[in-house]
Amino acid sequence: SGGEGSGGDGGETGEGGGEVGKVPPPAESDRARLSILARATSAHVRLDPFPHIIVENALHANTYARLAASYPMYTDVVNVAKKQGKKLRPNTRVDIRAHMTLDAHGAA
Repeated sequence: SGGEGSGGDGGETGEGGGEVGKVPPPAESDRARLSILARATSAHVRLDPFPHIIVENALHANTYARLAASYPMYTDVVNVAKKQGKKLRPNTRVDIRAHMTLDAHGAA
């Protein structure tokens, strides 16, 4: 069952979508590649000291490379934290919207 247009990701692109149309949702085959559980099997399950899963190379190399390349730089995090009135300390949560990262990397 092909599924073009059958998902809830926004319907048709190009009309009234604004920025949404710039980055189309991943195709169904890409979604499977984006799942870190796609390569997990029962052999990856560990119960000690608590239930968890360890999957080496969980993402395809090119998918990981794209994610790593778009990860916000530390200076981006510092600038956003300042705008939010936060002092950066270890484990400080800083919310960064996707468009901020895309703008910083010239992808918007």
